Amino acid sequence: MGTALASSSMMSSSMMSSSIKSSEISLTDTLQAAMEKHYHSKSKNQLDSAASFKNSSWLATNPSLSFSFLQSQENYGSDEAEIRLNLPFKTNEQKNLEQQLVQGQDNSNSYTTAEVALHFSMLIRETLGAYQVDYLLMKKAVHKLSVLNKLEQKFQQRYNTNTVSLYPLLTIKKELLDAKIEQLEYQNKTESWLDRYLELTGLTILPKKLTEAPYVIDPQAIEKHPVIQSLDAAWQQQKNLLKATDTTLTPWHVSISAKKVDSPDFVDNQIGLAVDVPLSFTSNSSQATRTSYFNAMKEYQLARDQAGLTIQLGLKSALNELQLLQKQHAFLAESLKISQQIEQLTESMSSSNVLQHDVLLRRTLEAIEIQSSYALNQIKIQQLNSTLRQIAGIPL
Repeated sequence: MGTALASSSMMSSSMMSSSIKSSEISLTDTLQAAMEKHYHSKSKNQLDSAASFKNSSWLATNPSLSFSFLQSQENYGSDEAEIRLNLPFKTNEQKNLEQQLVQGQDNSNSYTTAEVALHFSMLIRETLGAYQVDYLLMKKAVHKLSVLNKLEQKFQQRYNTNTVSLYPLLTIKKELLDAKIEQLEYQNKTESWLDRYLELTGLTILPKKLTEAPYVIDPQAIEKHPVIQSLDAAWQQQKNLLKATDTTLTPWHVSISAKKVDSPDFVDNQIGLAVDVPLSFTSNSSQATRTSYFNAMKEYQLARDQAGLTIQLGLKSALNELQLLQKQHAFLAESLKISQQIEQLTESMSSSNVLQHDVLLRRTLEAIEIQSSYALNQIKIQQLNSTLRQIAGIPL
């Protein structure tokens, strides 16, 4: 319905709307295009650059070099000169923790990208969904114009032969003007959505298929949601960062020294090795560190509970609304069949002048409205399915 855009005579002759066409691209292609235009070229490159930073696998910090010189104040004293290279080696615990931090950063970057993809999916879904609705309403206005034009010609002929008064003809002309205004309004809205689609994706083609796979209820939807996964990853990373300040992770310091003792009787050159091993067998975190940990934990738990509740309530509400629309759809289908029969009877009865003009006009417009309501309900069902997938954290 909404993808035969380029060939439609209802569309404006503007450059934007005439350049948008239907194609074999998928909804996933539109998401990738939006990500490439707005995210991958900037933000993701910065994340990848930060994640690619590598530090030493065996040194905890930069090595240091110290130099000392002691000069004796006695006539027969000795002078000493010493140079010392200090190497802070990581412990196995530090190495394991750093590996966890690197993996945590990679996970965090992945979840951030997933959240961004979900955000762009929302924007594309909103844009294409609104476009479908306004395009349908524009088609309804055009169909109404076609039907009313035929009625106008018919009643104009009757008026010219003095078969009817001027009143029914004026009534139809007024409905014609209202339909033209309606067409203009929804045509403008449709073009606005296409402008937004172009700005969002950079594409001049629409997906040929605008419907998504039906949403399947997943008991693990909350746990799989990118927002929840991102919060979990951020909390795990925060715990690792706080753990990095623990005194049990103090590095081992190895010092290599060279010393020269210069005295009147002899010169002694010495080389030595010293190892400084911390004796922290239990955690001895400061009160500030413990306070930071518990505050961060409370913030994480609160944010996770709120996000989980929002997802749960959103899914429940959308599912209830979807069930309602599906029930309505069955009634609308029956109503559509009846309206089509009435429309056929109205056409035959109008030729024989059996129906009064006001009844004829009302029945004609009602048939158009019912047809539009049926099609609109179909679109709303598709939109709710997309909404369910969006709430569940499923991107395009």
